[in-house]
Amino acid sequence: ITQCHVEYYFTTDKKLVTYPWAKGLKIENIEAYYDEINFSDWTHAETGAGVLKAQHPEFEMFNQGIHARSGVGCADCHMP
Repeated sequence: ITQCHVEYYFTTDKKLVTYPWAKGLKIENIEAYYDEINFSDWTHAETGAGVLKAQHPEFEMFNQGIHARSGVGCADCHMP
């Protein structure tokens, strides 16, 4: 698991960092996970809709791209 630049949230009970990857790493999987647990980061003042604030979804986005498919990792370029 990557250590930074990932989507995460804090549980409301114990304030534990939690990754929403139970259904997969694609954005639609993460959205389905949040929908299932009825989670939102905040509530829109005018509409009352629950809204998610993506924290740092670089890892999840990277995982779906050409670099990951080619076996290139973040450290190959950013930490030579």
